[in-house]
Amino acid sequence: MEGRRNAARRRGTFAGLMVIALGCAILFASTASGAPRAVGDPSQQSAVKALENAQVVVHTYVNPTAVATRVGSRCWGEIRDRYSLVFHGLTVAWAEVDQEGWCGNNTRITWQGGATYPKYHLGAYCWSDDDTSDTWLEYPAWRHAKNTRQIGIPTPVGCIGLRTLHAHLRYAANGYWDRSY
Repeated sequence: MEGRRNAARRRGTFAGLMVIALGCAILFASTASGAPRAVGDPSQQSAVKALENAQVVVHTYVNPTAVATRVGSRCWGEIRDRYSLVFHGLTVAWAEVDQEGWCGNNTRITWQGGATYPKYHLGAYCWSDDDTSDTWLEYPAWRHAKNTRQIGIPTPVGCIGLRTLHAHLRYAANGYWDRSY
């Protein structure tokens, strides 16, 4: 029994030393010339502060007028939702979902133009995660399109996400749409 406890302690100590060694390797790699800096580096602290203090601005573009008629259906134009992070008037990053139009007959979506997922960030930042989709909420009458992304800071071990941007739209067979999903 005592031998197992000592082995477990040694494994725990070894794991702790590996974490410390990895941290030292990251710090060493970040100081090499041309290598990306660690988040704790003074050159990146202002970029982190800008992300943490950025205001959320939501902008929805609508062209929901009937643009065409299909047999037994009405069609609507483009709708767009953009989720932005703005710091002192400067747009740090944005994610958007654009639905390129759809048709419906009040009970069923008969055609959709599909969704696109544009994005933007200033050069000091990176995308660490993304989730995009255009799926049925309630077949065949409701759909949901989303563009969810993590914006972060580049480090030697990859991008560390700090803020989430979530643009989304819900649209229906009768022409109704909103972003309150």
